[in-house]
Amino acid sequence: MHTVLHPNLTELTENVIGGWPQYSFSPTMTIWAAQSFDEYWLYTTDKEFLKERAYPFLREVAEAICTLLEEKDGKLYLPLSSSPEIYDNEPKAYLKSNSNFDLALLRYLYKTLQGYAEFLQEDGTMYATILEKLDEIAIDEEGVILLDKTQRLPESHRHFSHVMALYPLHLINYDSEENKKIYQSTLLHLEQLGTG
Repeated sequence: MHTVLHPNLTELTENVIGGWPQYSFSPTMTIWAAQSFDEYWLYTTDKEFLKERAYPFLREVAEAICTLLEEKDGKLYLPLSSSPEIYDNEPKAYLKSNSNFDLALLRYLYKTLQGYAEFLQEDGTMYATILEKLDEIAIDEEGVILLDKTQRLPESHRHFSHVMALYPLHLINYDSEENKKIYQSTLLHLEQLGTG
């Protein structure tokens, strides 16, 4: 019998580890797994690794994700979107697409591929086109990064997957007054929620 490995569901010995369905089966979790290829490339600058391993893997992830994206009013959305462990296994765990968790990973994937294509002197037009059709990270008027377009993180939580755009994906850098406000407001909001 042939085993099909799902990067976010199996360990190295091919045993399924399971977990909370909304993130265990989320296609964007594969993007997060793919980030390790990018981190290795950035650390080593091994062009052969980039060309033979990182770029092909991320490109195939991107092609698979493309088959899931649905266009509405000129923007691309996943049919279902969540943020790990938010609202447990309740129906409201499926947030308004795209959650900032999913959106950050999508933006990271296509931005990274656009950079790879440019570096390798390949055509990255498709990646740029998809990036243009993805929303920007949802931030409220006070500069707080939201869970999705409609709501802030409502309570203390053990991790902050909705702010992946800040870290580890570095989509919003601490390099301008506007961006510094986003960092400061978002961290203040998390501090106000406490550690309960």
